[in-house]
Amino acid sequence: MMMSEEFMDNPSGDNSLKNIQLIALSFMMVLISIKSDRYFPLPPMPDFSFQILLIPYTMSFLLAAFFLLFPEKTPLLFKSLVKKLSILHVATVIAILFETMTLVLLFVQNLRYKEFGYKLDMVLTCFLMSIIFIGLLGIFFSKYSRSMHLFILASIAYTTIYLLSILSFPLDPFRSDMLPLIVAGCKNFLTGINPYTFYHIPHLLTMTYLPGLWLSFLPSANFGFDPRIINLVSIILSVIILYSFGRNQKKAAIFLSIFLLNPYLQYRHEIYLGVVFLGLSVAYVLLINNRPILSSVFFGYAMTTYQFVWVIFPFFVAYIYNKYGKKNAFFVIVIVTTIFVAMVGSFFVWSPSDFILGVFQHWTSTGDVPTVNLSYFISYIIPWDHLLYLQGFVMLFLFLVTFKRLISLRETLRWMTIGLLVFIILNRIIEVYFFLLVFLLMTMFILTFNLSGQQDHINSDVCTD
Repeated sequence: MMMSEEFMDNPSGDNSLKNIQLIALSFMMVLISIKSDRYFPLPPMPDFSFQILLIPYTMSFLLAAFFLLFPEKTPLLFKSLVKKLSILHVATVIAILFETMTLVLLFVQNLRYKEFGYKLDMVLTCFLMSIIFIGLLGIFFSKYSRSMHLFILASIAYTTIYLLSILSFPLDPFRSDMLPLIVAGCKNFLTGINPYTFYHIPHLLTMTYLPGLWLSFLPSANFGFDPRIINLVSIILSVIILYSFGRNQKKAAIFLSIFLLNPYLQYRHEIYLGVVFLGLSVAYVLLINNRPILSSVFFGYAMTTYQFVWVIFPFFVAYIYNKYGKKNAFFVIVIVTTIFVAMVGSFFVWSPSDFILGVFQHWTSTGDVPTVNLSYFISYIIPWDHLLYLQGFVMLFLFLVTFKRLISLRETLRWMTIGLLVFIILNRIIEVYFFLLVFLLMTMFILTFNLSGQQDHINSDVCTD
């Protein structure tokens, strides 16, 4: 295979590190797509036996994460094997694999959740997937193919599969109660009722989400359209923003295509993370364009949507402090705190006990970690109720050790990703979709990293806000 000139952005012509990162990211996505939610596809078994089986699975995931974040540490043999491969060809092969897995997952959930009204039009599905596969094969074999072509096709494919899921798979709280609960909370709010209360949909639930998240779905509750449309639009806007306003569009096109075509992301049509991705994506592109103050506005919004964003906030502030100085760091803290208090605080004071019950106490149940984790066996040493202290200690240690390194956005994103990943795998409750945010941070890290070891954005210490 000939390597396209558009990917020769390293003066030495070494293409291996980008291919390593691409393969590592894709491998992690394959892992969470094959071993999906709960025990699936494994049969029910004693929890200890299940966790024993998860050990090599977890170690494989963490090893891939290490090589993605530190690609220069990859063994020389593997570097030499991937060095001469065209990254566009590698990405296209991965895309074909991902779409094949997605097709299988569509058929699997159509059968698995048939009792919830899932009814996939097989003819339409095969027709649409055939067009996608033909497009991917065209990109692979055509000498005129460019990374932008893959990105456009990936965006169309993701949108098509998502809309097909909306048409074929109704929202049912017995399948997934996330969006039904969010819509119910929005309806309460629109009628002047405290959203932080109990809901029968039909099982008993309390509102567990932060205000910034469910408020984003108000248009769906008010106008009566499917809330998944908001998630779809948010995710597509996120990748378009990252592609359009980044500093390396050729690389962005490749990695954002793989991010979008992640089989698990396509499979989970009923999650809510799009609005979180959108807030962080806007904050990122503003940051790489030296707009830290304006970036903090969108980071503040993201803080009101998802608790895991709280974990990476100290790294964000440290980067602003080290790169732009104390004054800008102070303004960032004030802006983020003001947005957070204004949005979250207003619902907290409405009913503090109900808010705490939903947002915090709901997550304090006994360990439930049916995926990549370290917390299950650590719980034999440190009880589940005390794992939060371990998480806090580890995060504080990471922050203090890396503080002075957080002067480049590349290093900041590297340690943001490590911090969030470590926090999640030490958590007492771990859902597979938690790792989708980790994948977004990994993608941002890759887009901020080139083979010469420099940042792919304006390297200026001047704040342009």
